[in-house]
Amino acid sequence: MRRLLFFLAVFAFSPVVFSQTFLWEEFSSNQMPPPGWTIDNYQVQWSSRYTNNAGGNPPEANFTYINQTGISRLISPVIDLTGYDSVTFSFRHKYHDSPGTGPGIGVATRSAGGNWKTVWQLNPVTTISPTMVKVPIKNSDVGSSSFQVCIYVSGNFFNFWDWWVDDILLSNSLDLDEGITLVTTPQYLGGPAAVTGQLRNFGNTTITGTTIDWRIDNGPVHSTDFSGLAVNTLETFDFTCTDLVNTTFGDHELVVWIDKVNGIKDMYSGDDTLAMQVRRVSHTEPYRPLFEEFTSSTCIPCAFFNTDFEPWCNDHDSDITLLKYQMNWPLPGDPYYTPEGGSRKNFYNVISIPDLYVGGNQYPTDIVAVAGAFATSQKKQGLAKIAASFNVSVPNLTVKATMLPFDGLDHIVVRAIVFEEVTTGNVRNNGETSFKHVMMKMVPDSNGIHASLSDRVPFTIDRTVNLTGTHVEQYSDLGVVIFIQDSLTKQVCQSGYATRDKVFNDEARLASVSTGGVPVAGFDPDLFSYTETLPGGTTSVPGINAVPMDPRATVIITPALTLPGTTTIDVFAENLIRHDLYTVSFDFPAGTGEKPQLQKAPWPNPSKGIVHVGNAAGAEVSVYDATGGLVKKIGSLSGTVIDLRFLERGVYILVITRPGLLPVREKMVLL
Repeated sequence: MRRLLFFLAVFAFSPVVFSQTFLWEEFSSNQMPPPGWTIDNYQVQWSSRYTNNAGGNPPEANFTYINQTGISRLISPVIDLTGYDSVTFSFRHKYHDSPGTGPGIGVATRSAGGNWKTVWQLNPVTTISPTMVKVPIKNSDVGSSSFQVCIYVSGNFFNFWDWWVDDILLSNSLDLDEGITLVTTPQYLGGPAAVTGQLRNFGNTTITGTTIDWRIDNGPVHSTDFSGLAVNTLETFDFTCTDLVNTTFGDHELVVWIDKVNGIKDMYSGDDTLAMQVRRVSHTEPYRPLFEEFTSSTCIPCAFFNTDFEPWCNDHDSDITLLKYQMNWPLPGDPYYTPEGGSRKNFYNVISIPDLYVGGNQYPTDIVAVAGAFATSQKKQGLAKIAASFNVSVPNLTVKATMLPFDGLDHIVVRAIVFEEVTTGNVRNNGETSFKHVMMKMVPDSNGIHASLSDRVPFTIDRTVNLTGTHVEQYSDLGVVIFIQDSLTKQVCQSGYATRDKVFNDEARLASVSTGGVPVAGFDPDLFSYTETLPGGTTSVPGINAVPMDPRATVIITPALTLPGTTTIDVFAENLIRHDLYTVSFDFPAGTGEKPQLQKAPWPNPSKGIVHVGNAAGAEVSVYDATGGLVKKIGSLSGTVIDLRFLERGVYILVITRPGLLPVREKMVLL
């Protein structure tokens, strides 16, 4: 199955509804209102902010001032409290006062959509520092199958600045109750990875120790004990388990649960387990987010946003990719608008400016949201690497780019977009005197280049465009952005800049290989297959370290999963085209003496599925995926042809064994 999926590496529930913990909301969805919640009146004054003013972790809820008087409520989903006569509502908050009589704040409940009953209210006369509020609730709404709770602001909204709220909890508090609120293991695993997450103490007893268990699919259970803790009520503990996840390519379920708290089972198990889907891919790279702004020199709010946004982009220039599309409104519109920019507007359904998309996701145009978008992007994994260059021969520009994917990616559009670093010819009436990273031309056009990418199979484009008739002011000031985007989900897999007149190195050999910290005997950069004999009783696959001759090369090590087995080392040159594959096979002592090899390696390679072999009559043929998993075995080859057309595109290892001959291990690329 080939697909491009992008989720947060953080696996969270918001809200989480359990038998004892009825409601838990920490605003991690970055949505306002959060999923399942609603807002009565002044919805625009509520927002999710990437701050921690209330004393929790970013993000948090914020209600900000407006020159109005009224009441606004943030209302929970409907909760079934059948059988309960009392619950506890708690939250963190900070109130930023200003001169005058500011609005009151409070908590209220209702059932069956009826009238609100206030259970806590405060009329601040000064700023309230970050505080935890606990409200016991025992009114007639408790026990209803349609219970709701809200926080509200009521009064003159102009006489204060902000109210920040976080970590809303509705529970039937127990003495000993620990819950898993997050599993932060990356969704995409490019190799062995740690199981990480966050625990929260929902009980009344301080947690001094805990045991966390996890497993992949229905595999063995891995346990880690944590001691010496001091986690008080509603405080959190970030955990990292000892054993690493190392599994086969494809999708798997990771289940993480609490086994013991303070040496015993806690009093409620309903919040003890979280599960997430992880996908093993061949490799991951740091993710470089694409920031796309829709703007115009006739848009005054755009100028206000850019006052903060452009300095932020300058500070993060080495970590982001930036493009700006000038729009044709407000009238008369930006003179550098182009129909190609309009097609990008239609792709995202942009209806107002300024508008900001990061990695294909829309974000509010304020600098706090920008920082939050960047922080979110840092948790993603790059499923491809890009090597791109361009050169200019006025009026033509030629771009050459190679994408190296680390998973099978369908519905992909590769886009190369020419931009100008700074323009001044499109100044109009919004007060801006220069404009940065303005889109000039899409290569080859607004449709981009559609492709399906295969794991570790380079995809290269080489296109020339004529820039006559564009808005280019200076050919010396041009740049090119390259990015890979899923046309269905709009998620950007990877992005980057092309380098002008760059020549990439094509050295893809290794300088050294070591197993278990010991150099491989007789290593030669031009010999690609090695066998290591392990001591009897060895149970774990030795770790391998591989050092490339060119430090800019990409090295992908895929460990054997079992013994005996083969670890593969893919080495891609800086240009991402030149590729060498090394294998280190681990075996146990099984006789002595030199044996001859087969006379010829399988051919053609790459292949569309029909593979020919020579001198192999009666040989046993085993086909492994790149993780060492067996996908096909032929007990005794009767001819000279192996049919692999049933396999998906990708990289495989063929092992051909015939009595009296050394086995041949050959990388085979299926197209």
